Amino acid sequence: MKALTGESILGSVSGLISEGHQVRDMSIDLTVKRVFSLEDAGSLDFGGSEQKDAKRNELPPVKEGEDEHGWWSLSSGIYLIELNEKVDPIEGLGLMSPHPNLLKAGCTHSTLFVHEWKGEYILPINVGSKGLDIKENAKVSKLMVLA
Repeated sequence: MKALTGESILGSVSGLISEGHQVRDMSIDLTVKRVFSLEDAGSLDFGGSEQKDAKRNELPPVKEGEDEHGWWSLSSGIYLIELNEKVDPIEGLGLMSPHPNLLKAGCTHSTLFVHEWKGEYILPINVGSKGLDIKENAKVSKLMVLA
């Protein structure tokens, strides 16, 4: 297996904010569209008949001045983020890993290994003890594909 170039997987990714700023040599940067807090526990069982998604609450971004994009001020904890980008099926194994800037901000999300592509992704983000101010469309993840 080898990593595909960002250009070669571009045709399977829609919803990019700026192709020139997101397509890299071996990856595509993914950006945050919406942020959700967790309001109630979900449930899991073996067969799935009693499975229930965790109840979530969308957090509105706060706009400052004339800026068209708002900010989320998150305290320490786990949140769910929805990405702007949609990924169509790609031949190969996808990896969605934390963007280096997310890590430098003291936050992370689990690396997601994708072999059954479903298009839209919601990722859990772990905000560190000092919190996080995050602007709409910020780069939060990197998509790489191994084929």
